Amino acid sequence: MNIRSIPEKQYEVIAKVMPILTVDLILKDKKTKKYILLRRSNSPLRNFLWTPGGRVFKNENFDEAASRKTEEEVGIKISPEKFLFKGVLDFRSDKHRFSRIKDGLHTVSMVYECMEYLDSELISVDPQSESYELSDHLPYVFVENSVNQFIEE
Repeated sequence: MNIRSIPEKQYEVIAKVMPILTVDLILKDKKTKKYILLRRSNSPLRNFLWTPGGRVFKNENFDEAASRKTEEEVGIKISPEKFLFKGVLDFRSDKHRFSRIKDGLHTVSMVYECMEYLDSELISVDPQSESYELSDHLPYVFVENSVNQFIEE
């Protein structure tokens, strides 16, 4: 077990009483000007095209989390200093994996952007996603303004 992983039952208790801190990553290829979006396998956002991202670990800087999640979720290593803070995404969803949480999952995500030359042949998605797409557009919540609220219905 990863030393930073949380057993599922404990994670559910945490998620029941407080928001989960995450990063969402806007990864844009400098050459094609397209974004990397993942077709998610897990709830929330199952079957949605969404940006890479995930939970921030204790004592981890946000830009370090952005770099780690990029490598874990799309197989591309990008150094932390290349990520720029874009805003906060306040995300709530009734679609989640926890049976005892009746009032929805709440995450607060620091949104970071990185524009790099991204070789699409090197992209490899982790099991949280079915596939990836290179897209001209981001999900709407990332383009409305720098601080967003998104409630999935």
